[in-house]
Order: sequence, then C-alpha cells, then structure tokens
Amino acid sequence: MRAPPGVLAIVLCLAGCDRAAEAQEAATKAATAAADHTQKAVDEAGKRVDEAGKRIDEAGKRIDEVVDETKAATGRAWAGLTDTGELSTTALAWMKDTAESTDIRAVVAKGVQVAPVALEVAKTINGAVDSDTAVEPIYQSLDGRDPAEVDRAIGSMPRVEIVDGLKVGFHELSRLDAGTSVNERAYLMTWRREDHIVGLVYRTTRTIDLDKLVKEAPRLIALTQTALAAETP
Repeated sequence: MRAPPGVLAIVLCLAGCDRAAEAQEAATKAATAAADHTQKAVDEAGKRVDEAGKRIDEAGKRIDEVVDETKAATGRAWAGLTDTGELSTTALAWMKDTAESTDIRAVVAKGVQVAPVALEVAKTINGAVDSDTAVEPIYQSLDGRDPAEVDRAIGSMPRVEIVDGLKVGFHELSRLDAGTSVNERAYLMTWRREDHIVGLVYRTTRTIDLDKLVKEAPRLIALTQTALAAETP
C-alpha cells in the first residue's frame, strides 16, 4: 500500500531536518574545536612572547650592570685596585711603611689574602659606594697565630668600637701627597671572624674624618659579613 503523498512529504522533511541538525551540530563542534585550537595557539604564542620579553629584560639589566661596573671601575682608576682580590700596592705600602712589628698593620701586610673571597667582597662593597671611594677588603687566615694575640693587636689600634657585637679597630692610613694628582684619605678597619682576620682599607678622595667613617662602619661591616657568608661555608 502506497503512503499518501502528504505523509511521504512529512517523512522526507523530518529526515532532512535530522540530517540538517546533525550537520549543524557537527559544524558547531568543528567550529568550537577550531576556536579552541586557535586560542591555544594564541596563548602559547603569548607565553613565548612573554618569555622572550623576560629574557630581553634580563639581558638589558645585565648590560646595565656591566655598564655600571665599567663606569665605576673607570671612576676608581685613581686607586689602582687589583682585579684579583689582593691588596693594592698603595694599601700595602701604607701599612708596611708605618707599622711596628706587633701592629695589626704589620700582620695584615705580611698576611696572605684569600683572594677569591676578598674579590667577591670587593664587588659587593664597591657596588655600594660612590666612585670617589675605593674599598679594599681584607680576608686572611690567622695561619696559626694566637687569636688572643690578634685580638690584642686590634684592641691596641687608635680607636676601637663595638659594632654589632664585633670589636672593630680603626687606624688612619691617609697621607696627602702634594706630588700626586690625587689627594686621598685612607683608613684601616679590621676585626677577627673566627680563624680569619677581616677588614677594609677605606680610601676616598672626599673629605671624611674618622667620626664619619665610624658612623658608616655598621653598613660597611654588614655588607662585608653578608658577602662573606655567601662565599664561605
């Protein structure tokens, strides 16, 4: 029995509608998947751009640091600092020329620098002062010396202050040489850290007296101690 034309039309319509709906659903899913894929690609590209930007920023900061370090080193050319951690010829001469045999200056002048550590301390300290100032760190093993004897030598320095629990000695090394192009003042600061002699030769072309240096000492000593803690066990 043949279905009436009206019924057949309805069936065909329904079938067509189902296929259209399925096609629409499939198209929607495909579009959604494509959109998700595109968004992921955009997100990944954005992350790569961010990472590249961070690397560029880090490289820029490092370049700035190198430029600053170069400027500072150039500005301190007057001091003749070494790039090894050893004390400069000038600092050693000042201590040797004026020291007595039991003086802490003689001990330091004859001592052996733990140069790699002193060099790292120098970078920290000189990064925290202006180019009119040059700081030479002292870091030397006691090499069998009696700690009590070293403490007495520090205690006999012209000025002794307790700074953050440390007995710190101060001694002026400065001389103003009319025959040189640079007039500078220099001071020796020293203390004992367990089995090492620690200190700073503070040199500056600015006018500074011992009282001003004593006020500055806590900051310089804290920087030194922090750098030493990072470089030694």
